[in-house]
Amino acid sequence: MPRSALKMMPRSSPFQTFVEVLCEELRKSRENRELQDNVKQLQGDVDKFQDSLVAEAMERAREVYERARVKNPIVDASGRPVSCLGRMDFSSHWQEPGVGRP
Repeated sequence: MPRSALKMMPRSSPFQTFVEVLCEELRKSRENRELQDNVKQLQGDVDKFQDSLVAEAMERAREVYERARVKNPIVDASGRPVSCLGRMDFSSHWQEPGVGRP
């Protein structure tokens, strides 16, 4: 601030300066608290929105699965517990590339 501006400003007492600074800090604190409350509310709304999207997606997936299960017996069989895997030999399918090859 230029010196000429300082000369034009009325001098305030230290107590008046303290009160002005205190009021300004309280205003900033109140604004900050309001901002934090708004952010918390917004985060809660976002969480609710995401939860509803997940629920909708799960419901759509369930509906698609049910339709596919009715139309295709292979999909229906895939929903049953897989108990025959213990009897099957998958070793020939699980070789690493280059292993066991001439």
